Amino acid sequence: MARYQILYWQDVPSLVKAFADDGSELKRQLPDSACVYCGNCIAVCPTGALMFKSEFDRRNEGTWDEERQTRTQTICTYCGVGCNLVLHEQDNEIVKVTSPLDHPVTSGNLCIKGRFGFQFVQNDRSGLPEPLDEPNVPDAGPADA
Repeated sequence: MARYQILYWQDVPSLVKAFADDGSELKRQLPDSACVYCGNCIAVCPTGALMFKSEFDRRNEGTWDEERQTRTQTICTYCGVGCNLVLHEQDNEIVKVTSPLDHPVTSGNLCIKGRFGFQFVQNDRSGLPEPLDEPNVPDAGPADA
């Protein structure tokens, strides 16, 4: 029943239908389920078995350190709902996003954009060309022609 509670606010009709009789939702493969990949299961996982990929990678590398992480509360900009986000930053990089459990709008839940949409902020730009000093406008020839 926990999966129902996690995703209830995301997709009420299909989840109510799936859990109404036989719990068939739990028998489905993930791509065929009503899961919308919002990541709220990560937030409520009681064992810590589910986590952000950034956390998983840093734990494997031995660099995950919650004591060094700063937390900044902000408002999600993806829509007008006003969800509060808590950005967890370590080594000048956002490593995960959560929402306060006591927030009246989110109650700790976020949509996929709110929870995972932070990654565009820290894209690696090393492979991109340097910006041009002058606009790249082709020469049209002499002005008096």
